[in-house]
Amino acid sequence: MPILGAEGGDAPAFALVLFWAPFYLLVYALLAGGEYWLRRREVATAVSQT
Repeated sequence: MPILGAEGGDAPAFALVLFWAPFYLLVYALLAGGEYWLRRREVATAVSQT
């Protein structure tokens, strides 16, 4: 595998994007799921207290 950036052009940028995209999507999904869970929990406790 050639060193990143050795070939020049746009290839290194695309390689970085393709390498980090799965990690970004995983972190985004975890954060979105956590926010959804917290909001659902807050609504459930607010409804049960009334």
